[in-house]
Amino acid sequence: MMGDDVIRDLLVQVCGTRDALRPGADLLEEGILDSLAMIDLLEGLEDLGIQIQPTRVPRDSFRTVEGILALCRQAEGDAP
Repeated sequence: MMGDDVIRDLLVQVCGTRDALRPGADLLEEGILDSLAMIDLLEGLEDLGIQIQPTRVPRDSFRTVEGILALCRQAEGDAP
């Protein structure tokens, strides 16, 4: 399983700010994670072996760092 720190580092990289890691920060509402950064995040996760189908996941799953980590854990658990 991929470590949370690796995913957090990727999130900071694609968002361009450590504010992405602020507990409870609403990444979508605050504009920290915009649509282009979300694409970069999904591509980066794919490079790490975490497959997430954005059309099958509610947008709210990307709202917080905690939600993104939970989504990644779930995706890793679903992997063959």
